[in-house]
Amino acid sequence: MPGYKLPTHGGNLAWASAQFGIDEREWLDMSTGISPWSWPVPNVPEWVYRNLPYQTQPLLRAAADYYGCDEQQLAIVPGSQYAIAQLPQRLPAGCVALPQWGYSEHAQCWQSAGHQPRFYQSFTELLNLCQGPCRYAVVINPNNPTGQFYSVEALTELERTLQTHQKAPALVIDEAFMDVCPEQSFIAHSTLQHTFILRSVGKFFGLAGLRLGFCFSHVNNIRELGTECGPWLVNHPALWLGERALQDSTWIAQQHSRIQYQATKLNALLSASLPNYQHRHAQLFHSVFGPRDELLRLFEAFAQHGILTRLIEQAPFAYLRLGLPAERWAQFENIFLKVIKNL
Repeated sequence: MPGYKLPTHGGNLAWASAQFGIDEREWLDMSTGISPWSWPVPNVPEWVYRNLPYQTQPLLRAAADYYGCDEQQLAIVPGSQYAIAQLPQRLPAGCVALPQWGYSEHAQCWQSAGHQPRFYQSFTELLNLCQGPCRYAVVINPNNPTGQFYSVEALTELERTLQTHQKAPALVIDEAFMDVCPEQSFIAHSTLQHTFILRSVGKFFGLAGLRLGFCFSHVNNIRELGTECGPWLVNHPALWLGERALQDSTWIAQQHSRIQYQATKLNALLSASLPNYQHRHAQLFHSVFGPRDELLRLFEAFAQHGILTRLIEQAPFAYLRLGLPAERWAQFENIFLKVIKNL
């Protein structure tokens, strides 16, 4: 066991600096899965800061075009984390099926709202829970950190199972990392009235600090969400910048290309250098699965050389997750090979 507590989420450079004695500015942060290439933010006009954020329709139109849906089916939220926290509070307490490995805020928010969690690792286990005790289900697609991916056909079967076996069911699908493969999104296929699909502008666009996301659902649910949340939920600069980012088709195409290129290199390097572990990836991150103590040694070795990764543990196992290093590939590769050689 290390003599410290691992941070709850990635990107905590203040913690890493204090723990390993390296200045925050010197770290290569590969711990979040957020794109290291950010959409180039233009100068924001003064009036955007001065005026209250009434004008949500331009962003909704841009988002509807980007996601391929009706703008009335979208609610703008201050990051998908907001919806993750709010949705469980809107539903009567019940049993919820949650992934055994995944973004921990899901389980925490459902439990805090009084729901009873049941955990699954496979699709078969998920279907069995939805045929039996679980009225609600949460799917992270693709899953962070496991990289597990559910097809449109599988999610259609899941919706059908919930409709058949549960009274007033709900399904939450977290698609925060779906921008890398938008053709696989479930947005265009959902039929269950209480399916909620969450999207994030932070991951693919490299704008996590903007705190901007969307919740897709039936128009009645979106109307209720808007009434409950009140006015001005998202700040005006986020609305203004989000609209322009989602419309920038040239940059979006470039982003797809460079993410795929570097993800392929990262997957090849990790798979070849660490053959005794299981490997999972979702383009913006690569996860290595194995014994927790072994991966902790890797985590610490990288950290001692100024590379911050993310260790997600459920002893005796863990996932070591690495994002993309972008233009610092040569630095990462040199340190990585040195660490592997010395282990």
